[in-house]
Amino acid sequence: IDPERRIGYVRITSFEQVTPKQFDDVLSTLLNRQHMRGLVLDLRDNPGGLLDAVVAIANRFLADGPIVTIRYRSRQEQAYQANGDHTCPDFPLAILINRGSASASEILAGALRDRGRAELVGERSFGKGSVQELIDIPGIAGLDGAVKLTIAYYYLPQGQRIHGTGVTPDKEVSLTAEQQEAMNDSWRQVYITEGLPSVTRPTTDSAPQRRAIMIDPQLQAALNGVGEKLDASFRATK
Repeated sequence: IDPERRIGYVRITSFEQVTPKQFDDVLSTLLNRQHMRGLVLDLRDNPGGLLDAVVAIANRFLADGPIVTIRYRSRQEQAYQANGDHTCPDFPLAILINRGSASASEILAGALRDRGRAELVGERSFGKGSVQELIDIPGIAGLDGAVKLTIAYYYLPQGQRIHGTGVTPDKEVSLTAEQQEAMNDSWRQVYITEGLPSVTRPTTDSAPQRRAIMIDPQLQAALNGVGEKLDASFRATK
């Protein structure tokens, strides 16, 4: 996305079973073929998905330590730890979030922020981090029912509960209604042209993707942040 400073861009639209493999393929291309030095990871309007998938993605950025903890009402909590499986180099990383980022996307953004691995840019996320269970209730005359109960909540490494509060960005950048609509139109053209995988990466021969990037002040702020870290690292090594 920034050839001069070699900053890559990846957008994850949902966390599905295939997402970690897709992400690894894209990341390998950016690192090994394009010699990426920094990354912007776009989780905006990502509604979530599979917990195992988001834990696998977090493992790409964390060698050890906590990712997320599930705290139950009536049984022992369950903690997910990074194990260093396929950890990528420690390059500058910015993550884009907005009000449409929920559940698994909030886990990834919040965990990498809490662990000091990423800077978050954009708007506060949705705040969806509960575990629910469906309990069948026998009825009368064959009319059975069910009730859905919240049995647990997700907690980030520094102890914040996601549900009801969301994840706050380090650098808040809001969009006007006109900017949001223009971005939505551009991304719709991207997906009409190229389909909708769960992981997308703009390429130099994609005009719709370039248009989506050019009118995106949140992405520009994230690029500036990654670029500043790269510049500071370059000055420190001189």
